[in-house]
Amino acid sequence: MAKAKEISGLDYGAAAGDGIRLILRSRFAEMRAYRDQALDWSDIKGVHDMRVASRRLRSALKDFMPRLPRRKLRRFSKDLKDVADALGAVRDQDVAITALEELAAKAPAEVSAGIERLVEERRRTRELARAELKRVIADDALGKLEEDFTSALEHGLKGARKRQAEDDERKAIERVSCRQAGREVIAARLRELLDLSQSLYWPLKTKPLHEMRIVAKRLRYAIELFAPCWGEPLASFAKEIAKLQTSLGELHDCDLWILEIGALLRATEHDKGRAAIPRDEEMMGDAPSTGNPVSAPAQEAQRRNAAIWLLDYFVIERTHRFRDALARWHEWELTGFHARLAALINNETLAGEFTRAALTPAEAVAADLQAQENS
Repeated sequence: MAKAKEISGLDYGAAAGDGIRLILRSRFAEMRAYRDQALDWSDIKGVHDMRVASRRLRSALKDFMPRLPRRKLRRFSKDLKDVADALGAVRDQDVAITALEELAAKAPAEVSAGIERLVEERRRTRELARAELKRVIADDALGKLEEDFTSALEHGLKGARKRQAEDDERKAIERVSCRQAGREVIAARLRELLDLSQSLYWPLKTKPLHEMRIVAKRLRYAIELFAPCWGEPLASFAKEIAKLQTSLGELHDCDLWILEIGALLRATEHDKGRAAIPRDEEMMGDAPSTGNPVSAPAQEAQRRNAAIWLLDYFVIERTHRFRDALARWHEWELTGFHARLAALINNETLAGEFTRAALTPAEAVAADLQAQENS
């Protein structure tokens, strides 16, 4: 996964509105920069990197939406989701094909042929998804999207500043620094994660666990974005959250496999009064001595055998991934992980203890005076 690029010129001590504008524009430019790589089908990493960049942009947009013109950005949010969905459609097939190829290599011989057929079906689906992605992220389409986004963002922030000049309460909001906005975002995501953590006590309810994964991801993105304010102590939390996100992500992947394989098995279930049971040689695929193609009933039997084997595999794998997530969360409870993160971002330390980029002008002056006194 591509690491988030450092945002050049971001002043965490400046007004939140200025920082938000730079963050969102930089995140869009970062996503767009991966376009050519995403359309290079020889390396599936490009689609993954652009998808992750789109997720970082969408996460930041949601985090800062309370401070943005929602009406003007609603259209952009929808168009951006279309881009993310198109990237996701290709990426899902890339991941599935890779996983199935690896499983086919270690599956029993009577199962491998059926898995290979599933791989071929996935490849056909991926070709359609790639054609749609090529349309959605055409250079002119992304250029128009960026232009509309920049216009809405600039107009909205100017309008917000004008309204704040007329409203004492809004003036106070304008004085919030980018660092303070980051603190609020991280605190909000942490509360959401704590609320959703109870989903770990109902392991068979897939939707809450999926929501917990999404919130963990957004918390990590926010921490990575504002890590320069608190330095390595905060960055270390992002690394730990990434491990939980991985376990929950792999758990979700298993849930999707189980649902899809179950649907496949229901669709291929033989009608006892209509379908004949294939002969043993048909079950094994092509007959080497004659070179005859595999009959349609035999193909269906191969797919069904593969699906049964895969369902068994992913049910077991899901249990492992759930246990990983549960064990990590329990360790966090024992070590006070959540309380330590909250204490770090809420600690009003001396200005000199923050990194220089995180200071407001007043704090920077105070830090200089403090440094002079200590010298």
